[in-house]
Amino acid sequence: MQSELHNGASFLAIMTGATADVPAQDAGIASASVNSAQQMGGSIGSAVFNTVAATAATAFHGSARTATLHGFTTAVRSPLAALLLAAVVTAALARKRGRPASPKPDRPTEGRVIDVSNAIYGR
Repeated sequence: MQSELHNGASFLAIMTGATADVPAQDAGIASASVNSAQQMGGSIGSAVFNTVAATAATAFHGSARTATLHGFTTAVRSPLAALLLAAVVTAALARKRGRPASPKPDRPTEGRVIDVSNAIYGR
């Protein structure tokens, strides 16, 4: 259950970030592009992890059970290393971006109302 909550929260953040500055008339295609990229990434990732596990299991010398365990262990460690590398790169890139200390004078922050129908339907 915890994994599903994390996935749901991350998908929402990804979709919100990817469509944040998109004009209303292009929001549908931007959302579809992000969704397609997520689906393709999941399919390619599954195929790569399966290939890594099968290759590691085949190359391992021992019983079938031990070889299978070795294959799965290798298949989990490889993307973990890639994930850690991506986290380090993301942290390094995010740290370099400076954020303004105060809001811009032409953009008031108090009492600002967002028209949801305009953002969704492009009115």
